This record gives sequence, C-alpha cells and structure tokens, in this order.
Amino acid sequence: MRQLDEAKLRFFTRKLLAWSRDNLRSYPWRRTRSPYRVLIAELMLRRTRADQVLPVYRLFMRRFPTLRDFLGGTAQEILKLLKPLGLRWRARNFISLRDYLEKHSIKVLPLEYRLLTAMPGIGDYVARALLCFTGESPVYLVDVNVIRLVCRFFGYQNNPELRRRKWFREIMEALTLRKRCREFVQVTLDLPATVCLPKKPKCGICPLFRRCSYGAMLSVPPDNMGKTIL
Repeated sequence: MRQLDEAKLRFFTRKLLAWSRDNLRSYPWRRTRSPYRVLIAELMLRRTRADQVLPVYRLFMRRFPTLRDFLGGTAQEILKLLKPLGLRWRARNFISLRDYLEKHSIKVLPLEYRLLTAMPGIGDYVARALLCFTGESPVYLVDVNVIRLVCRFFGYQNNPELRRRKWFREIMEALTLRKRCREFVQVTLDLPATVCLPKKPKCGICPLFRRCSYGAMLSVPPDNMGKTIL
C-alpha cells in the first residue's frame, strides 16, 4: 500500500465525522436498516441523482412496502413505477431480481456478499452498500465522487479506474472506520456530492481544506492547476 501520512489520515476522518453531524443529506433509505428498503434504494440510485430517486422511491414503497409485497407485484406495476427514472436495463434488472427471488423461494434477503452478488442486478457496489447500511459489515464504498475526494485530499492523480487498483483499495480499507462505519461511508458520499464538486468545488466551506493537497494548489497560477492533481 502507498504510504499515508498518519496525521493527515486522522485529520481526514475526524473532520469528516464532525462535518457529518450537521450536514448529511436526509433520505428515507438512510433512516432504515431494512435490507429490502436499502436494496431498492441502491438499485434506483445507480446512475441517478438521489433527488430524482426520492419521489419514485416513496411511491414504490407505498405500493411495495415489504419484500413479500414486491414478490407479489406484477411486472407491469413495477415497470410503471420505475418509468420516471428511465434506463430500461434497470427496470429489467428489477424484474429479473424478482423472478430470481421467486424461483429460489427467497423470502428474506441474505446479508452475505457471495449470495447477494449471485442475484441479478446486484453487483459489487450494491452488495457492499447493503452490507454497510444495514449495519452488518464495516465495508467501504467507492464511486467516482469518493475517488475524487480521496485523490484530491491525499494528492493522487484522479482516475475513475482506481477502484480496481489494489493500492487504492488498501487505502480505502485504511481510511474506513470499523466503528461509525455507516456514518463515515455516508459522509464520504455526501461531501463530494455537495462540496468537493467536479467543477467549481466549494473549497472555502470544505472541512478538509486546511490539509487538502488540491486546496494547497489554489495559490498556484491557473495555468498550472490540474496538471498533477485533478
């Protein structure tokens, strides 16, 4: 694993948790530990903004509040509820998942990575999110926002493909708290979604700014910015 400055690592986790107390986004799927409700939210959130998912999620839960209700729904009902979110492959995944659960007589979602990833539409990210947000396992999540946050702060070249690099996964393991993991993962998703933006980041209000490698470049002339850290 690439060496991490221990003091900088502690600063990162401490400041993020302090910021999370008053700044985490509030969504209904974050106020539950129901595996079914978390799963439905994560499937809807793929490539879709949370604010767009919110009204669809609420309607979906009103019609299918439990896994049993979901299994009893028709394909037409499910497709109609998901239509506002677009992405036909997502709707097909919902139907394939329902059919898989019925075929294998699964009435309770198994909170085991191997079993989850065997199901249609549940890949690595969704499985890990389910384990983390239901409180079962202290696992990290990585998306393009998390990669941008970590790379900017520690001074690595930003690249979405880093999620597949062993050294980056080891860094995420080192950063991820075993206690308060659920909260920590949420803040690593929320800060880059609201403050550490891809364009025009709000560095002036960022709790990490004082020790951020990207923030340190702000005093560099604009022509030189972004050549080593994006």
